[in-house]
Amino acid sequence: MLDPVEVPQSGDEKLIASQLNQNYDSCRMFTNELKIVVGREAILKRARAFAKQHPDMISAVSLRVPNEFGALCGDPNAFCMITLPICLETKATLVALKDDPGLILRRINSQDEDSNLSLVLVGAHKALEVFRDGSENLASGQSNATPQAPDSPGEWVDSDNGDLSLRLRVKSGRLATQDSIVVIAAIRNNRQGPVTILRPFGDQYEARASGLKIWSEQGRVKYTGPTWDYDLNKTAFITLVAEEIVTDTLELPVRDFLETGKAGRYTLRYDYAYRGTWDKKVADEGVKGIWHGTICSREVPLKKRDGAAKEPPPSRQQLDADLRALLSLAENLTAKPDDLTARQDAAVLAIRLVPHLPGNRVVWEVLIKTRTLKDGMSLAEAEELLGPPTRMSDKFVGWYFNPNGKHVAPYLHAKVWQDGLAEWKLTNQ
Repeated sequence: MLDPVEVPQSGDEKLIASQLNQNYDSCRMFTNELKIVVGREAILKRARAFAKQHPDMISAVSLRVPNEFGALCGDPNAFCMITLPICLETKATLVALKDDPGLILRRINSQDEDSNLSLVLVGAHKALEVFRDGSENLASGQSNATPQAPDSPGEWVDSDNGDLSLRLRVKSGRLATQDSIVVIAAIRNNRQGPVTILRPFGDQYEARASGLKIWSEQGRVKYTGPTWDYDLNKTAFITLVAEEIVTDTLELPVRDFLETGKAGRYTLRYDYAYRGTWDKKVADEGVKGIWHGTICSREVPLKKRDGAAKEPPPSRQQLDADLRALLSLAENLTAKPDDLTARQDAAVLAIRLVPHLPGNRVVWEVLIKTRTLKDGMSLAEAEELLGPPTRMSDKFVGWYFNPNGKHVAPYLHAKVWQDGLAEWKLTNQ
């Protein structure tokens, strides 16, 4: 197929044939590591080497990428998709891309960084879905390969046996004295297969009263909240597939840690632990083989001061990490729509991101899925969350952000009724 075209002696066909040969000689293609191979001979060499390694016919998966990245090889038209073979090498690329979108974004001059960041993360997540049923094994004859890329070095702390990793963050590191401290804990499965665990804050009382450690400049801050009488059920536990991350959010009001109502510097640590307390009870609900052990997170600083503290805008790295976490929460919500904890965690993170990522499809989708945008809410409530609408009439209200003039962009809208806004929808315009 890549052999040179015979060039006629004269006529229009001569020019066309010459152009075809020139394009073949200088053509460019992406590899499944998203590198670029240039020229007919180099492409054929690469293709033949791949065919020797994978002699059997294999399927393909499409990866959506920014148009600016596709333009490194050719004309992307309206939307750019790269077709990749379903094999372990592709899986390794997608896992690395999910953890570091900069593998693409650092190679382009992005006209819309927020939109392209979201596009890359969503594209990698969707492409990875094909590997969840072990499809890569058909191409490689191997199994249980789960390459991982590092996530923000220093944040993750491994369990003693390496099965799990724990990460602790705070929603804001600068607070007023009476503000609640909002902590976000994530657990990652490092096993080659699934593992069942207590969610990061699955036992909220134990997390507050014992697991979360807070120190002021004077010493350890004691828990001063109420004692709970409670039971856990199966919703407090979750089974993670290889490399999967689960994230929980917990609010710590001042009344639970009275000494945090003072201005000063504080340090937090989370000692996650599960020793089998609820094994027998939840076994009757079908939850068995729960992981036992402890992990101590790294210490996280924060500062409280008198008056209202103005929080600085999040960095690009923080937005990147938060979008990855939101995508993971959205996947959990799709798989388990009745999981109230997953819904709450996704809603909290989406609410935090929406002012910094206007027009972000993932954020808007989560707000609809979690019913944060609900029928009956007033226009004032919607404006407080989304900002002023960009389009409005007596029949509808909408939000549309397309500063770079793309072919299409997400459009969030709702109908205006006597009782408030209703029928929230997300389309393209």
